[in-house]
Amino acid sequence: MANLESRRIAGLMLASMASQSLMVVLAPAMVRIAESFHASVGTVSQARAVAAVAAVVSSFWLSPRLSKIGVRRAIQTGGLLSLAACLVVGLSASLWIFWLAHLIVGLAVSFLLSASFSGAAAAESPVRTLGLVAAANSLAWVAINPLSGLFAQTLNWRFSFLLPAAFALTAMWCARYIPPTKTQNQSERSTVWQLLAAKPARMWILAELAAYTAWTATMTFVGPLLIQRGQLSETLAGVCLGLGASMFFIISSRVKNLLSRTSAKAAIIASSAGMSITGGALFLLPLPAALLAVLFCVMSAFCGVRTPVASFIGTQVEPTRTDAMMTARTAITQTGYLLGAALGGALLTWSGFGALGLLVMAGTITGGLVLFWKAPVPSAA
Repeated sequence: MANLESRRIAGLMLASMASQSLMVVLAPAMVRIAESFHASVGTVSQARAVAAVAAVVSSFWLSPRLSKIGVRRAIQTGGLLSLAACLVVGLSASLWIFWLAHLIVGLAVSFLLSASFSGAAAAESPVRTLGLVAAANSLAWVAINPLSGLFAQTLNWRFSFLLPAAFALTAMWCARYIPPTKTQNQSERSTVWQLLAAKPARMWILAELAAYTAWTATMTFVGPLLIQRGQLSETLAGVCLGLGASMFFIISSRVKNLLSRTSAKAAIIASSAGMSITGGALFLLPLPAALLAVLFCVMSAFCGVRTPVASFIGTQVEPTRTDAMMTARTAITQTGYLLGAALGGALLTWSGFGALGLLVMAGTITGGLVLFWKAPVPSAA
């Protein structure tokens, strides 16, 4: 039984890694992509906004259907979409094709991310599994960021998209170890709109949206920050992003131990405040590359606490509709990608990295305060 649960968790983690790899591959390569298409970094970053729109729309469709489709089939479908996306993006002949190809990226992310967190919420130990699945996101950073930067610098940015394709193939292969999930009753299936009608779920959704908008702006533009302000090469910037991801993984995978010593609400407000302070300093202060890298690592550690704890609170908000809540989580994260990339790109073009820092500070602390004051107190992990 323990072996079956371990295989199940491994499959969910790989699906999470596959979804995240599609998003993080851009950061170290973005400067080279911009040069290739003779565009600004802010303009190229709108590809994330395109992917986010597709993921949000797909998540609204998927929300009442995920239980019927099943976690295993959803991961396999997402893997196929991911392979198609990597092929089209890698062969893009113009910026318009590059943007449009990210519609497929968004569809793939919707299936993979929703399935991984829905499966984690239904696990024997949801807090531990949610922490591991969230930590798996950071493993994609560790693997993808340095290699993406290396490929972009030494070969061509197009080769970077071989990396998420490899993750997609691995996730599809391991999905066969995930047992069929129990189908929810029709009364337990909900659309995102129905969740928004319930105040506790609505407050959780709004809090997560604010936080993910800020975190996406950070993830999207910390690579260009390290390259342009810190004067690092694409390879070294990728290494720095990988170090931040390592911090996220270490903390997130141990979050159950933290919740055995403190409350979920205390963990949320402390981690949100930490993200706000470090994120603001990262973008607002004219610091050398080494200190920028340290700040990003510390911010990632705080995010490693916040992400699984907030997801656990979400499962407690609507305990009979976890599939819908975790699919809503995908819609939230991707709307955050949309807003973070769009607003961040606009602020970067308009007023530089300083304005971006204000967005990061506001989003992280707002999300923490809303969950601290308005979310229900979760039961013990």
